Amino acid sequence: MLIVHLMQHKWDAKAPYPGFETLAKRMGMTSTAVRNHARSLEKKGYLKREPRVSQTNRFHLDGLFRKLEAYIEAHPPKQKRSEFKLDLSAFE
Repeated sequence: MLIVHLMQHKWDAKAPYPGFETLAKRMGMTSTAVRNHARSLEKKGYLKREPRVSQTNRFHLDGLFRKLEAYIEAHPPKQKRSEFKLDLSAFE
């Protein structure tokens, strides 16, 4: 759920930087719980926090995007029914 809320703050190529308090209010949790979720995602390689002095952290999601791209390469989407073309030349 944290990723979904972080993506709401990702408007361009820059890393989103919502505060833990803001995320906590939106998620209905304490800021400590949100920090724990961020720490867990960081350990898994999905998220990287960039601490900043007197500002909120930046949350880099490059690890998540790389893992999603690898998954898509390993599991390509199946052909959609509308894209399926039947070769009837053998019946002519």
